[in-house]
Amino acid sequence: MPDCYSLESEATLFPSNLTICVSLISQSNENCQKFPAGVKVIAQLDQFDSLVVPYKPLSYVYNFNYKTTQQVCVQCLDQKCIDLNFQLSTKVKLRIESTSRYTEVVCGKVNRVQENRTSCFHQDRINSLQFESKVMMKQNQVCYWAAINNECPLMNTLDIINATIQIQYNDTTQKYIYKQTNAQSSFSIIPQVGTSGYYQFCFQDSKSLSIIARRIPLLATIQIHVKQRSVSLQMISQTKRIKIEEASDGFDSLTAFIQVLEIQAYGLVSIAEAAKYNQIIQQLAKPMYFSYIEVFSKTTNLSFKAYSGEYFTFANNSILYFARYKNPNLPVQIADILNKEDLSDLVIYINNFVRDQNDNVILSYRKKFTVIKVTCWSAVEAIWNSNTNLTVKITPNLNQKFCTSIIPQNVVAVVGFINNSINVAYPGFVLNVNDYVVNQTEFVLTTANESMKNQIETAEYNQFFLYAENGDIIENTEMNVWVKLKVRQNKYLMQVLLGCMGGTAVWAIVYYGVGVGVKQINGLKRVKPVKQIVYDED
Repeated sequence: MPDCYSLESEATLFPSNLTICVSLISQSNENCQKFPAGVKVIAQLDQFDSLVVPYKPLSYVYNFNYKTTQQVCVQCLDQKCIDLNFQLSTKVKLRIESTSRYTEVVCGKVNRVQENRTSCFHQDRINSLQFESKVMMKQNQVCYWAAINNECPLMNTLDIINATIQIQYNDTTQKYIYKQTNAQSSFSIIPQVGTSGYYQFCFQDSKSLSIIARRIPLLATIQIHVKQRSVSLQMISQTKRIKIEEASDGFDSLTAFIQVLEIQAYGLVSIAEAAKYNQIIQQLAKPMYFSYIEVFSKTTNLSFKAYSGEYFTFANNSILYFARYKNPNLPVQIADILNKEDLSDLVIYINNFVRDQNDNVILSYRKKFTVIKVTCWSAVEAIWNSNTNLTVKITPNLNQKFCTSIIPQNVVAVVGFINNSINVAYPGFVLNVNDYVVNQTEFVLTTANESMKNQIETAEYNQFFLYAENGDIIENTEMNVWVKLKVRQNKYLMQVLLGCMGGTAVWAIVYYGVGVGVKQINGLKRVKPVKQIVYDED
């Protein structure tokens, strides 16, 4: 019996319970009303066409009515359904039959309900179109942009029941949730040239921006509860791309210097922005600051954030900021970055916030780094040979083809420290080096000022700098300082594990091994306490 149902009829495949459901769109054919209440329903799927005898799941319906039955379902219970992945079918035909008549329903559309519900959307950057889901934060609004990948039913054909956006912070235990019961009113479709576009959900919230102005946002998740006729579905999208939509630039230029343990940021502050900044700060009784750096790739899933307990302001014309890594998996990713043959794949942003005493965001800045550099050094150690003679030993990263000091040039080597975002050289520890290249692994610096030894040993952090002749920084990295000791028996072994740069509190981890025959390693003791580094990232 032909022409009972339209090609607009849709099949939905549910792998979780091995079910095929077809939404029937009637042609209102009076002849089709002759079907009895009891019918057999047989499904034909192209995923089984390769079988010698194609498998056809079937089911029985005992309350069928051509006028009122809008959906029929068939379970695919044979092992073949699992082995041949029935849910990957692209063509579905349904046969409804009784003892005296039958009709066939050709489904014009096949929807797959994914086991992994996040597969309805592109997540983080995974394709050459750079098309990804993202979250846009405003002062009083949070918007989730879910990048459509056409693996699920179109949202505008469904009934949206509710939606929830969850922001998870870097410590993974803290979360902030926006819930919208009237999600239909917050939903829109945003076209995107060359793609399927975005589903956008925007929720109003007075604290939407302040929640990412005091903690690093790690992951955003949206759960969308929808109904397709009588079938209830939940669609999920996740992304690490959380952006500030109305932030100012704040800087005229920014350079990111990627090192083994941290990212250093150098920037020139916009004069106009600095004037505005200083005027507003003076009006705040107790301004609170927060800054972090985020790194991601244009073509891969590389994504992480780095943070330091120190902060900088726009009160100065330039800034120097250090952001440490924490995630134990990052050294592998950082090594990949340091050995990249093309740094144009990387995108790095710095985010800065100022809040008032009531936790309201007064100023927000987001700026893309205009220059990205990488270190030529993997480690720097300094050893005192005498009270005035300091030998600095470099472990080069010889695989790096694009670091600044790979090119022979005249440089100035300086031992110093950072004070309030200003590079400070120790008096006397300055060495002019002609035709320096990265494979030079040792510098000997001598000063006539013996008091420098005590200052370096008691400093909170030490740095080793290389400057070009025009004053630009070529290299700048932390320097571990060691003092030569006489090797003794029956004493203690003390190893102080160090970090450096920024922060607020002093820390050191000391291991003591007491017993006969224990020696101090290599006759060296590392010196100085260091500031604690407070850091976070993915």
